Amino acid sequence: MEERTAQLVSRAGALAICVFVLVGVGYASCVAVLLVCPSIVPEPMYWAMDLSGDVFRISTFSLGYWMTACVVALGLALAITLLAGRALAALGELAQSASGENR
Repeated sequence: MEERTAQLVSRAGALAICVFVLVGVGYASCVAVLLVCPSIVPEPMYWAMDLSGDVFRISTFSLGYWMTACVVALGLALAITLLAGRALAALGELAQSASGENR
């Protein structure tokens, strides 16, 4: 029984490391979304090129575009963080119950 507990605790530790690696990959993906975003969806200043001389309107569209891109990236990062926290909490509970500290 003691050997099984030790294996379970070591597996929980390995899974925790995997969670941290996946969080790092997720955060890198959020940064990549911000960097690749203009090639996927062109920036609005290219949409409004026919508005000659209306720099304020083009700038406003561009600001809204980048604010939306940042909100999407931050939302993804927040979701990744919350899910990682839940996964680590579940792994912690599993390790505690396996080692007998919860009994």
